[in-house]
Amino acid sequence: MKGLGPALLGIGCFACGLGVGLAWKQPRDEDIPATVFPTKAPPAPARERVAGTPPLASKKERAAKKIPDAGTPRNQDASDWHAQDKARKSIQHLVDDALQLDDAGKRATAIEGIRAAIASGDPDKAFAGLLALSAIHEVAFDKASFREVLKLHLHSENPQMRASAWYGMLQAGMQEDDLQLLRETARTRDMGRSTAHLLHMAEKGDLTGESGDIVRDLLRSNDPQARRSAMNGIWGASFSPELEADLIALSYQKEYLHDAIYNSLSPQSNKGAATVDRLIEVLAEPDGNTSGRAAWGLNHGVPEELQPRVADAAAKVVESRASGYLATQSWDLLKRYHGPENLEALRELAAKPGLNGERKLELQQMVAALENDAAR
Repeated sequence: MKGLGPALLGIGCFACGLGVGLAWKQPRDEDIPATVFPTKAPPAPARERVAGTPPLASKKERAAKKIPDAGTPRNQDASDWHAQDKARKSIQHLVDDALQLDDAGKRATAIEGIRAAIASGDPDKAFAGLLALSAIHEVAFDKASFREVLKLHLHSENPQMRASAWYGMLQAGMQEDDLQLLRETARTRDMGRSTAHLLHMAEKGDLTGESGDIVRDLLRSNDPQARRSAMNGIWGASFSPELEADLIALSYQKEYLHDAIYNSLSPQSNKGAATVDRLIEVLAEPDGNTSGRAAWGLNHGVPEELQPRVADAAAKVVESRASGYLATQSWDLLKRYHGPENLEALRELAAKPGLNGERKLELQQMVAALENDAAR
């Protein structure tokens, strides 16, 4: 499909960032023992408990109080992060051994240790193993051999476990029946915030069929964050006309404008006329992060018959904007898409008094080339 390649360039990186555990985080300052940081300050005096008051909470108990209880979506996200962080730290040594370059035997032993953790009957250990498998997704080993242990967790009661197991299945290689099982799971139990992205990856970017219908259901969720996760998880995909229409409708709601444009419609690989028109509208948005992204998106996936329409819009931006990302992207659009239909607009732009230098010269060359073609 024309335009699919450029739009899918970011999927690999995106997969590493969006999926549960796909990005193995670097230690934070608070994770480093305090003894690493020398200080001249004297140690704090021990706290004494006043008679009749409850015992002082231990450091572990005080830390536990900082972890929000699951309930609201924000607290659930924080709780999920803490669970992942704890699991990650518990198996970091195996990840390090699998990623090192000097000892193949140590690497093989670490990979088998991760397999054993996933197969463990201990849910915490198994979750750590699933996160570790995602963390070593670039390592060369027999990933298909993990299919059987991964299947143990595809129906887990824990959405994070289900999602992590399905990301592992993508590494191991999806087989004929796997995609239908993934769809059924997505419809009946979902995989938390990773559902749309998993479908996107399993379908290799093609959301024109049944998986696209499931994403449409996610976009109708009552949870705003679930809607955003669905929009953010389908970067570079091809959409059915119905899914495209749903995303365009969401883009007219202020709270979803940026997500719909930035992560869904702008990188869409099979842009229809409605998406092209919506992106052209967004060029006038005051938020340069959104309008600039719309211009970037119009640089690929635009059908040939719609390109003159984009060039006309780009000419308006070039005329009205002296600098900035939007102006730069629009200039690229104008050079790429201009044709006979844009000749008059190019003449007017080239005659603009404030336009000088290389850009004026290029515009004059565009006009001359189009006039020569018309005279033949």
